[in-house]
Amino acid sequence: MSSRSLQPTYGLSESSSQELADISLQVYFDFKERFGYWDSNFIIDPTNWYMAAKITNDGLWRVTYGDIPGLTKEEYLERLPMRYEQLFPEPLKPSEYKLSSANPYKLQQRCAPSFRVGRFVLVADAAHLCNPL
Repeated sequence: MSSRSLQPTYGLSESSSQELADISLQVYFDFKERFGYWDSNFIIDPTNWYMAAKITNDGLWRVTYGDIPGLTKEEYLERLPMRYEQLFPEPLKPSEYKLSSANPYKLQQRCAPSFRVGRFVLVADAAHLCNPL
């Protein structure tokens, strides 16, 4: 018996998994003061999309952005200064923020090929799988 047969697939299409890395950082920086950000911000851009959300009152924010897939954590950290210069309205230099943690993930967005088969219906979270930012 193969290990593949023991893993449930829930009817989700593997082919719709995105080839992109999701980098999630916790960083001390005053995004509200510098850029006028609210406590939660989703920036839509074809290349430089990101989410910035305040998570503590002492200035800790979560910043999650997309990057090229397949690098090591160390390689993503080496790219961080360049990415922070590209992402924000004004470039951020490493001396302006304090990195608390960094975690790369493979971004996955899967959707069932059909939401209804016979008398069975998939709705809401049963019909798709998407990484939370």
